[in-house]
Amino acid sequence: MQNPWSAAMLTCVFLYAVCFAFTWWRLPETAFLKPQRSSARRTESTIDEHRGVPLLHDTNFLLLLIMGGGHSYVFTGWEIIYPLFARLPLEERGEQWTAAQIGVTFMMGSIGLCLYSLACYPFIAQRLPFIRLWCISWVAPLLVMPAFPRLLTALCSARECAENGSSGLVSALNYGAQVCVSVLLGSGFISIQIVLNNYVGSRSDGKSSLALANSMLVSTQALVRATSPMATGALLGFGLKQEESPGRWAFTRSLPFDSLALIGLAACLLAALVFERRVARQTAGC
Repeated sequence: MQNPWSAAMLTCVFLYAVCFAFTWWRLPETAFLKPQRSSARRTESTIDEHRGVPLLHDTNFLLLLIMGGGHSYVFTGWEIIYPLFARLPLEERGEQWTAAQIGVTFMMGSIGLCLYSLACYPFIAQRLPFIRLWCISWVAPLLVMPAFPRLLTALCSARECAENGSSGLVSALNYGAQVCVSVLLGSGFISIQIVLNNYVGSRSDGKSSLALANSMLVSTQALVRATSPMATGALLGFGLKQEESPGRWAFTRSLPFDSLALIGLAACLLAALVFERRVARQTAGC
């Protein structure tokens, strides 16, 4: 509890969890409960195999919540852990970047995301299904996240880097990793929103469920954004502490990056593949 924000963040996480559990347990879906029989015809394009199933009991929708939550957890975790990692002092094999250097790095990632979203994303989305674009966008970040801290630590352990924490190779590694994560994962907010809207809209109650589905996605993202800073920060502190113990290198400063990669692999990539397979099977059965 040395950090004064820990109690407040833990309180937020607890309240989010209580609200989510109570909603699941007791609250019915009350949006547009009166059936619109005249416009609710079942069409062949409907991929919901259980008509009228509540959203929180729809496995495909739960997979979408897992994907959206995992994405926000990883993206928020990166935004928190990267500055902490970049500010590590030279004597701790860090690069000791200033707030200005870190800010410019984030700015370059934001510029790359804007350009990609305006110029490249629409072009690619016209040629690939959004769920496939989502999966492809995760491949490079899942490789970059565990590799970045190890390469940077190795470079900063060299004598020439210790003398100059702003060497060209170190700068290229920082900017490259930041642009990769910002562009590919930042555009994921577009993909998950479109995938969710397309899926919920294809249900028999799609028109009346879209607002509720989007509020559930936003609530899930808010929950994990309250959790991610604490978890990733604690893992960095734990990893650095383990490095100080002789012969205890099972966990290192790379631990929070590894955790983000594992969560992204399970909650975002694998869950998306399961979602894609389930939807394809249901569509084929219509």
